[in-house]
Amino acid sequence: MDKPSVRNREPLNHRWIRLCDDYVNLEAQCALLCDLLNTMCLRDTPLDPPSRRGVEIFTGQLKHQAAQIKRQLYQIRLE
Repeated sequence: MDKPSVRNREPLNHRWIRLCDDYVNLEAQCALLCDLLNTMCLRDTPLDPPSRRGVEIFTGQLKHQAAQIKRQLYQIRLE
């Protein structure tokens, strides 16, 4: 049988609190992205290449964070 990971040995309430904190952080970043996209729509000029790349990186990070939270939720659900 596999050894339980350190994360699985952590009390569920601590994991839940950390997950809630992660979600609050993700929600704040999503709100920032919404504001950014809204501002971009109101601009008369297109974004320059470095700004576009920044948006691509930021959205990629948000997707990754959301996937991590989803995995954590499923892990807690299975316990």
